[in-house]
Amino acid sequence: MINKLINQYEDNSQKFKQLEHASQKKLNKLAFTRLLSFVLAILFFSLILKHNLVIALTSSICFLIIFVFSIIKYNKLKILKNHYQKLKEINYLEITALKGDFSGFANGKEFINRSGLFYLRL
Repeated sequence: MINKLINQYEDNSQKFKQLEHASQKKLNKLAFTRLLSFVLAILFFSLILKHNLVIALTSSICFLIIFVFSIIKYNKLKILKNHYQKLKEINYLEITALKGDFSGFANGKEFINRSGLFYLRL
């Protein structure tokens, strides 16, 4: 019974590790997209400004919109990656607890009130 639970938690941990890795790859691509769109916005504005102000502003605004959307997407994906990390950590703690090692969990010392009325009953 315990071995079945351990296997299930190990499978979950492996799945979350893969999802975290995939999220990191997407984060790297989004970081590059952010940089590229910002540089292109400045570059297009400075190069096309000599010829036509309207086209320079339009192209720069388009690249800046891509830049903003990539920031929003990056932040959402970063939260999701952190979520996968925490799920992986939770599964690892469960595996160690099932094996009898509870050192990964807080021991609750901060909640013991030695001056309380019910301290001796604990």
